[in-house]
Amino acid sequence: MDLPFPTDVNEWSWETLNSLSNQSEGQYLEYKEKLHAKNEESKDKWKRSLEREITAFANASGGILVFGVNDDGGPSPFEPPEHEVKQSVTRLVQNTTPVVETKISDPIQAPSANTDRIGLVVRVHEATRKPVLTGDSAIYVRINDRKEPMSREQMEAMFVEQDRYQQAIRQLEIEIDRFHNAVNPPSQVVEVHGDSPPDFHLLNTESLREVLQESTHLYADEETREAIIDVFERIRPIDDIEAFLERVLNGQTQSFSNTQEELFRRERKKLKRMVERLEYSLKRLAAVADLQVDLLEDETH
Repeated sequence: MDLPFPTDVNEWSWETLNSLSNQSEGQYLEYKEKLHAKNEESKDKWKRSLEREITAFANASGGILVFGVNDDGGPSPFEPPEHEVKQSVTRLVQNTTPVVETKISDPIQAPSANTDRIGLVVRVHEATRKPVLTGDSAIYVRINDRKEPMSREQMEAMFVEQDRYQQAIRQLEIEIDRFHNAVNPPSQVVEVHGDSPPDFHLLNTESLREVLQESTHLYADEETREAIIDVFERIRPIDDIEAFLERVLNGQTQSFSNTQEELFRRERKKLKRMVERLEYSLKRLAAVADLQVDLLEDETH
């Protein structure tokens, strides 16, 4: 998301809150003056409303809730609750199904020695399993600057999209498992003492690259997107080795090795290092995207 405010809550400051006066609420931004209800009678209603705001973001593309800002975007710091402030947000999502993933800033202190009033920023992550239900089983979605009950048509479309998402995830898991099994234990692909060219078709980096390109839903999360980019960067030199050896075997380029066997041994060593780096990158991707793959399970044995 290319937004006019930080998506990392740790980057927010009082200056950031002040800058919101030029920023209206929208698809990814919601203002709240208070973190808690004004009185005991409205406590349940207030909690239910915030729970709907949060699940609406989760059912859309995620967003930012800023507490301590009025509807016009002006700072309106509030008195912190008696208990630890982050618990107030945690309690808002504990009854959602599935539980909404959030990231909560530290309290942002108002710049005055005469008050302990604060602001708070909460990032709501887009749910990986939709729809997300509130504690009373309602389903809301963020549309522009509002939370709206999800229509039957929207729910049907979401279930179709979720099914596509799950299929794409499963295909990615299959490709990562296939790659992992091809190189573990060391096989003809990465055996450094072989006198013949590696069997690149067993690695099949093209298939791995294609399924990553098709898994566009994973790119919404910044950490996952960075992990995917890292995998692409690790695939590229492997493809370069394959193309180089193919040109040598076709007589299109000259090798600097004395013999073909020496060339293959040298390139095998390079390939082994590259495969190890790619496996490391795939392991990182599997961890941040919560993939169920042999690559992670083997570590626990």
